[in-house]
Amino acid sequence: MTTATCEFCREGVENNDKHAYFEIIGWEGQRTGGGTNVIHLRRRTGAVMHHGCMQKLLMGAKRGPVDNALF
Repeated sequence: MTTATCEFCREGVENNDKHAYFEIIGWEGQRTGGGTNVIHLRRRTGAVMHHGCMQKLLMGAKRGPVDNALF
């Protein structure tokens, strides 16, 4: 299995982890009928985060050893 480093805790994340978050870039298109916008030509940047670490970040927790590394 290939492992990447979590941007939050700096621990390993398996690339096939269905609960992991992967940072993407792309072009956002708005939907006229509402709902979630579509992202065209989406690409992963290589940044990855555990599900639990994303939840901590969303709740306002500070990152581990490299604070603000993702943004």
